[in-house]
Amino acid sequence: MKADAAKKITYGDLIGGKRFNVTLTGGNDINNTTGQAKIKTVQQLKYTGQSPQRDDIPSKVDGSAQWAVNVKVPGMLHARNVKPPVTGAQCTGVDESSVNGLPGFVAVVREKNYVAVVCEREEQAIAAAKRLKVSWQKPASAPFPPSPTLFEYMRKTTPTANPNPRANGSIDAGLAGAATRVEAEYEVPFQGHQAIGPAHATADPSNGQMTIYSNDMKSYGMRNGIAEFLQMPREQVRVVWMEGPQGYGRTAADDAGFEAAFLARELGRPVRVQWMRNEETAWDTKGPAFTFKMRGALDAQGNLVALEYNARAADFHHLGYNEPETVLIAQ
Repeated sequence: MKADAAKKITYGDLIGGKRFNVTLTGGNDINNTTGQAKIKTVQQLKYTGQSPQRDDIPSKVDGSAQWAVNVKVPGMLHARNVKPPVTGAQCTGVDESSVNGLPGFVAVVREKNYVAVVCEREEQAIAAAKRLKVSWQKPASAPFPPSPTLFEYMRKTTPTANPNPRANGSIDAGLAGAATRVEAEYEVPFQGHQAIGPAHATADPSNGQMTIYSNDMKSYGMRNGIAEFLQMPREQVRVVWMEGPQGYGRTAADDAGFEAAFLARELGRPVRVQWMRNEETAWDTKGPAFTFKMRGALDAQGNLVALEYNARAADFHHLGYNEPETVLIAQ
C-alpha cells in the first residue's frame, strides 16, 4: 500500500486458497471465447478513459533512472562479438596472437561458430574485435535467396505450413456480378527491429548465481531459457529487468543476455556485452517478409460483395523468444 508500506497483501491471500477455475470455450478463435468470469460494468471501471500518472517520467527527466546499458558491477569485463561475413559461414580458425598484445586484452572465447573477444574496458574490446583475425568458410550455396528474387521464391516454393483457408460462398460469383472490382498485390520485405541503442546485457556469475541485467521485456522467459542453455538449475539464474530502448517485437535484447551469461560462465567474472550498430543491423531477428494478393468487389450501392486474401510469409515461428535453441548464439 503506497500510503502505508506496512500494509500489504498477496494474490494468494486475496483468492483465499481457491483456484481460478473459470471454464473457457471458443476453440481457436479468441473472439468467440465465452466463460463464467464476470465483466465489470462501465460504472465500475476506474482507469478506462483516464490519464494515469506516469511514475517513470520524473526519473527519466532528471537523469536518476537506472538503465541496463549503464550497469556496473565489481570486476566487470567488456565483450564484443566477432560475426562471420555471411550467414551460414563456418569458423575454421582464430589467430589469437593478432590481439594478444593489445591493452586490456583478457581472452578470446570461441565455441564452434561463436567468437567473442573480452577486455577490461569497452573501447579495448571494440578495438580487439576489429583486430582479431578469424578464418571463415562461406557456405557452398546461399541459405536464402537475395532480395531481388525473394518474393518470386516465396510465391513458388512449397509452403512448410498451409492452414486451411476460410471460405464463405463463391469469390468468382461475387466478382462476376459486381459493379466495381479492385485487385492488388503487395510485397513487404524483412524489417529490422533496431532500437535507439543496440542490444546489451550484463551477466554476473558471483556467489554461485548467474544474475543478468537486461531490458529484455520477458524476464521470466530469459531466466528459463538461460538456465536451460547453460544447463544450470533455474533457482541459480536471476534476471533483473531495467529500463532500456529494446522493448518491442523479437529484438536482439535476449540474444545479448544469453551471450553475456555464456561468457560470464566461461570466464567466471561479470561480463557486459553490447552489440555494435552494424552488428545489430545485420544480425538482429528480422520481422518476416510477406507477400499477399487481394481481390475485392462492391455492388452498385457500395456494399462489399466479395473479398479474397491470399498471403505467404517467411517462416518465423521457429524463432522463439528466449528459446535456448533459437537465440543467435545457440544457432
